[in-house]
Amino acid sequence: MHQVKFQRRRLLAGFAALAALLGLLAAPAAGVNLAHSVVVSADPSSTTPNVLDGQVNAIVQVGGKMIVGGTFTQVRRGGGPILTRNRIFAFDPATGNVDTAFVPSLNGNVNALEPASDGQSVFVGGAFTTVNVTAISRLTKLDVTNGQRVTAFTPTPPL
Repeated sequence: MHQVKFQRRRLLAGFAALAALLGLLAAPAAGVNLAHSVVVSADPSSTTPNVLDGQVNAIVQVGGKMIVGGTFTQVRRGGGPILTRNRIFAFDPATGNVDTAFVPSLNGNVNALEPASDGQSVFVGGAFTTVNVTAISRLTKLDVTNGQRVTAFTPTPPL
């Protein structure tokens, strides 16, 4: 009987030690302070175009282009001319040049962008009701070469 009590105590002590160890392993990691050799630049890339009003809500890469969506209506590359871009624009990530062929016009904010699997178009979601003056509500697919709506895409309403 004495040996059974001893084995129970050992077993309970083993469980307690295991529980304590698991508790330590499950605890959140402490923050790590790393010394940096330089201060991060306020301008991390000199080739990215500037959005002059509103804000950027989404950025995706489709092929060799970056597509940017948000609440803005004007962009500029460096000291270049101010360009009207209604809530969406594309640019070349290597040069920063705003794509002059991709100029879709949306009458409401762009909240989300998703590259299409074809590598040539982008899904655009937001608060818009027209795309290039055609009535389209909240979701469309655009060709990234010319900014035109891909008419073969018709969103299915949720059930």
